[in-house]
Amino acid sequence: MSLRAEGVGTLRDDRNVNEHEGAKRLRRALSAEEDTFLLRLRGDRIEWDNGAFTRFEQALRWGCEHYQGQDQLDRWMFEGFH
Repeated sequence: MSLRAEGVGTLRDDRNVNEHEGAKRLRRALSAEEDTFLLRLRGDRIEWDNGAFTRFEQALRWGCEHYQGQDQLDRWMFEGFH
């Protein structure tokens, strides 16, 4: 079972995430958009956010599971993992 954080302390089942929504979540996480884990690690005020980390981890897990075995990845995805 795959779970995704919905705010602090709440998890939602992510088994039925379609490709568009999964890729959107992954891109958002890797791009360090507003309220994402990577954004909170930038700058002078490094802040650990458990909910943001859980969303980040689940987006990465979804991406790894979904794109496993593919010969090519979009540039944004490669750069995000790199």
